[in-house]
Amino acid sequence: MRVNFDLVEGATALGEHLVELGHRSVIYLEASTASRTFAVRKEALRRTLRKAGATVASATTRIDVDEAREATLKHWDSWRTDGVTAIACATDFQAYGVLSALHEMGVGVPEQVSVTGFDDLVLSPVIHPSLTSVRLPAGEMGAKGATLLRAAVEGEADLAHVETIATSVVVRNSTGPAAALVIA
Repeated sequence: MRVNFDLVEGATALGEHLVELGHRSVIYLEASTASRTFAVRKEALRRTLRKAGATVASATTRIDVDEAREATLKHWDSWRTDGVTAIACATDFQAYGVLSALHEMGVGVPEQVSVTGFDDLVLSPVIHPSLTSVRLPAGEMGAKGATLLRAAVEGEADLAHVETIATSVVVRNSTGPAAALVIA
């Protein structure tokens, strides 16, 4: 028995949100971990964006605020030159680093570039700007897992049962309409 998040649902909704805002050139900041969950979210987001005609390039960092910050400081000029109007991060931790770097460089979010995360961590609504993120309802997953575990202990569970929990995009202030970038 397993409890999984519907990562395809959340990543697809995030891609649709960016497309609706007019984003056609997106950087996906992936996590440097070989986890199936990260591969699923990346592929679903890329598929949704590409279906709408958007280009998607990738950069990779560990799930680390400082490393994502440094990568953004290093690559922002080339991303901007390539017309990037959105940075979609595999995790909220990475998005926090991206937001920090953009603030340090004086790049307006979402006026010049939109930023998104994945997880909807507790800090995401309170940072500035508040982070648009895919919500993975961990409390619901824990409760479902506990219920299934109890049923297994009591001999009432189908051990092949898979429970899937819905995910959703929480739209906040870090995303807005795609900006017409002026390259100085």
